[in-house]
Amino acid sequence: MLVTSATQRQIAEQFFGEVARHANRSGLPGTCLQTLLRVPGAALADGLPPGILGFTSDSATSYSGFHGARVCVILSEAQGIESAAWVGLESCGTGPDDRFITLGNPLFNAGRFFDCFQKPGWRTFQVSCYDHPNLRGGRFVAGGPSAAWIDKVRSDWGEASAVFQSRVLALFPEQGEESLWRRSWIDGAFRAGETGTLERHAQGKPLCFALDVARFGSDASALCVMQGPVVRGFTTWHGADTVQTVERLLHEVDRWAELAARMRTHPARRAGFGKPPHLIIDAGGGLGAGPVDMLQRHPVIRELRIPVDEFVGGSKAGDDAGYLNRRAQCYWESARLAEAGGLALPRNETVAEELLATSWKLTPRGQRQIEPKEELRARLGRSPDLADSLSMAVDVYGRQRATEAWASLAVWSREHAVW
Repeated sequence: MLVTSATQRQIAEQFFGEVARHANRSGLPGTCLQTLLRVPGAALADGLPPGILGFTSDSATSYSGFHGARVCVILSEAQGIESAAWVGLESCGTGPDDRFITLGNPLFNAGRFFDCFQKPGWRTFQVSCYDHPNLRGGRFVAGGPSAAWIDKVRSDWGEASAVFQSRVLALFPEQGEESLWRRSWIDGAFRAGETGTLERHAQGKPLCFALDVARFGSDASALCVMQGPVVRGFTTWHGADTVQTVERLLHEVDRWAELAARMRTHPARRAGFGKPPHLIIDAGGGLGAGPVDMLQRHPVIRELRIPVDEFVGGSKAGDDAGYLNRRAQCYWESARLAEAGGLALPRNETVAEELLATSWKLTPRGQRQIEPKEELRARLGRSPDLADSLSMAVDVYGRQRATEAWASLAVWSREHAVW
């Protein structure tokens, strides 16, 4: 039997603490150590010691290589276990008699633990606090839920809150306890994209191409194409070097904004194509710096005077000091735009999963902070590339609206001689 959990402390103190207590009470032969229950006389499986082995790791390969005739894998506090552990342990349970047991709290409506309740092949149970012996009567279990605790959660958060749904009712909430996005906002953006209700606000606006750059490995370069409040589409590609990434981006810009046709047209008549597109590249991790430099020197981009900006998520936020950095500000503004019904998205469940998995918290100084990308990647199983590209595109749209508002104010002021 293999056991893992979110932290080594949970394995050693909680899980094996219970194992040791029951093993000692049973009187059965065997030796219980801090993270191992060794059963004497049992045959040694291929790479798997007889009994129960508990461990944690941040590497998928560390979880691999344990095989036997009947392997049972237990994932405790499964909502907090990184994707690498799931991948590695799944390679150990390959036999027809092997079994997986996952235990946890439904805190997040995304990730591998959430998927167990959405996909076929899993037999699921959700046990409410009201089903606990402490609430139903009978024996009292120390450390279990109490009626007083449930009343406090209800008073502090309300029965409709994500905290009450997940902690008390054992239901996956519409949004996680610290989720930035709600499913209803995303569904509303999907409906707006399908019905075209925001198209009038997109007409005449310049196209924005927001690129989150990746090179090799599992991460993807993700491109969001947005016009006004309407996202026209998402595109991803893998395994491209810097030159190939720039070529692919220019291909997409040409497909949407007709760069080649603009170049064939006399500069005086190019206005007939509408406003030139706007490019923004994520340069925070260093990968986007090369494409930014290449694009700013590209002859077509320079002749058409297409703006190329770099985005550094770790840089200082705008005028609002309520955000830790620019990445937090852009993510927050994207969510608020969707909440207000001002964002239209093409239906894309990958984007929805990345947005719903994004959490936030306050820093000690009271600034809003988005979960670091490394933590989200570990929990989601991939980098939130599409969500990053969307937040950058919304940032450009927000600055365009601010510029238009100042221009309108200037016109009004001139007409009324107010300065």
